[in-house]
Amino acid sequence: VLKDEEAATGKVSGKGSVLVNWAAGKSGQLDADVASLSVESGTVEAAHSLADSVTVKDGGQYHATAGTHSSAILLEGADEPADTAALQLGDGVEVEGRVTVAANAAVGVDSEAAGTISGNVEVAAGTTLTKTGDGTLTLGADNAASLAGGLVIAGGTVKAGNNHALGATSTAGRIVVAQGGTLDVNGIEGAVDAYAIIMDGGTLANTGAVVGKGKRQLVTSMVLTADSAVCAESGHEFALIASG
Repeated sequence: VLKDEEAATGKVSGKGSVLVNWAAGKSGQLDADVASLSVESGTVEAAHSLADSVTVKDGGQYHATAGTHSSAILLEGADEPADTAALQLGDGVEVEGRVTVAANAAVGVDSEAAGTISGNVEVAAGTTLTKTGDGTLTLGADNAASLAGGLVIAGGTVKAGNNHALGATSTAGRIVVAQGGTLDVNGIEGAVDAYAIIMDGGTLANTGAVVGKGKRQLVTSMVLTADSAVCAESGHEFALIASG
């Protein structure tokens, strides 16, 4: 157990568990290779995978600052998303392990950085994952069977890595793009039951390849609840087609 102002020196290794209970606002680097890591409070900075499984409690943060992380990560969160993201990614970081959101929690990406979650993202219905921070988060896995809860883009960009990256498509309004947030469909063609989203002051963008005429887009419908934007990078296109 690391608590109060204690910090680990050297490398912690073995088949046991490490529990971090630092004072609120304290952060520090940890070098470990253990079976499990639990962050109850404070911020653990990690430049590589520290454990087979990582649990982040309400009030704690796991900041993956560099490298590839294969840990299975459980975000226990709180009743409402906290100001501090439970999982924070630095530039170039890839999370290969499964990320499970057990209660409302936030995932952030550092300013001017781009990070990727290539493992499955599991969010149950009735639970919300909020994207915070100014950076770009790419969801790279097929999350059709695992991401059934809400996805709120409150800051920075969420980029779709494939046509099922954003999760289940059966519930309209499950995806909300808030002011300061951007959803990048990345040129992905949608499935038959592609996404219906709520634009609450954010931006819908396409930075991927030009989508051919007649191809079905990843987003099938939008509900505007505040002034919002739709844009495409130079050389790309974004068509809004009314139906019905």
